[in-house]
Amino acid sequence: YHYTGNFSEGLASVSPIEGERQAGYIDTKNRMVIRHQFFAASDFKNGFATVYIGHIIGKDTNRYINREGRFAFPAAFYRGSEFFEGSAMVSTVMLSSHERV
Repeated sequence: YHYTGNFSEGLASVSPIEGERQAGYIDTKNRMVIRHQFFAASDFKNGFATVYIGHIIGKDTNRYINREGRFAFPAAFYRGSEFFEGSAMVSTVMLSSHERV
């Protein structure tokens, strides 16, 4: 892989080559479990990971996914924190307007 993240909750983000929409996730047996479909992907924490899905409607857009690779919530956001005790802070616009999800 061109890039391999740290294993967290049994999964690691990987990118086979440098380029667009190349991030996905492998398990500890090196099996692809979430296909390469994201521009960037973070480590899993508390069952969720943040993935960068691109520049949409004039702004950078991120989403949370679950361990099956499905979007966990309907709303996209600009930046988001890791989950802690069931909550995370997200910014829907650059550097302001925080909401709990």
